[in-house]
Amino acid sequence: MEALLAFGLRLLRNLVANVGLLILFGAYLGLSQLVKLRAARRGLDADALADVTFWVGIGAVVGGRLAHLAPSLSVYVSNPLDLLLINTGMNLYGALGGGLLVGVLLTRRRALPLGEVADLYGLYLPLAIAAVRFSCLIDNSCYGRQAPAPLGILFPGLTQPRLPSDLYEGFLTLLLFAGLLWLSERHARRGGTLFLGFLIGYPLIRAAVDMTRISVGGMVQTVDPLLSIGLAAAAGALTWHLARQPVRDSGDSLDERAIPVDPGRERGSGRAKRRSRR
Repeated sequence: MEALLAFGLRLLRNLVANVGLLILFGAYLGLSQLVKLRAARRGLDADALADVTFWVGIGAVVGGRLAHLAPSLSVYVSNPLDLLLINTGMNLYGALGGGLLVGVLLTRRRALPLGEVADLYGLYLPLAIAAVRFSCLIDNSCYGRQAPAPLGILFPGLTQPRLPSDLYEGFLTLLLFAGLLWLSERHARRGGTLFLGFLIGYPLIRAAVDMTRISVGGMVQTVDPLLSIGLAAAAGALTWHLARQPVRDSGDSLDERAIPVDPGRERGSGRAKRRSRR
């Protein structure tokens, strides 16, 4: 019990001392509130979505930590609670994978429409990511490779202008949010389109911005852009496949919403049915 209490105090000190983690937590709370409000407007069970969002957050932390620590996971076997010290690093794609797995399982269990629920998160995830990226201004960690002005910015404590990599990613994800919001408000679509749009747009943004970051060498520097491009390609292929499928009035399968039927055609089909009965 004393060891658990000591670890809890250690975890609390790490969280309070790291402003970036507080902003990450704030972004998560903001995301959960936006999802809950939009779910209520769309007639979904907002309370059930709040429960899903809580466990999705847990899944994201576990997935992000495991992916980040995979190369040295054996070190944590003797101290498994250290996996919770998220201030030492997380992997974004691991977090997406962990959150997605938990979200799919809980959505099925709660009998919620998978596509509509996925769209709720897909729409607002760019806002959460942008908030975290802009937090680099607080600890002066926005910079990437050296570059001349006006592309490069002279950051405090540095002698050479550098590309503001995290700021680029923040602004581009805001543009992605604007595009997804426009798509959600102006176009009839199948359920799941916004989430797939996020899985196409964000990895491409990430791959492009990674080219401006400081190279630290090693396998991760090469794998991350390739993983981003592969994820975007897979999401694009799935979007193309779903677009070719007939629309069914279904509440699932990256659920597909019914397309309005032309009244004239509906009346014509009704007359044909009456003639057939005669």
